[in-house]
Amino acid sequence: MYGERCLGITTKQPNSVMEDAGAAGIKGARQDSMGLSTIVYWPNIGVPDYFDEED
Repeated sequence: MYGERCLGITTKQPNSVMEDAGAAGIKGARQDSMGLSTIVYWPNIGVPDYFDEED
């Protein structure tokens, strides 16, 4: 995401995550493979800067 932060979920079942999110009205998901799992992310849902990887 070129340094931008957004909401994401790491999963082995990306289709289920996207279907459930879509059913809840959360649209615009994208996914990228990371080898053993996949990240499903929503570039239109930002995350505040005060969250870091240790939280």
